[in-house]
Amino acid sequence: MEKIDYFSSVPDPRVKGRCKHKLSDILIIAIATYLCGGDDYASMYEFLNIEVSR
Repeated sequence: MEKIDYFSSVPDPRVKGRCKHKLSDILIIAIATYLCGGDDYASMYEFLNIEVSR
């Protein structure tokens, strides 16, 4: 099983139709941020902005 498939199988408890991003994407970004030393939402935002601008 691919890692992305694993995260796609995690049940999403959020309200349908009110979510801008897939839960699997959020989980992967959160894990990558944590592995790079981040520990909060601000770190996730900063990590994502750095990666997108490359």
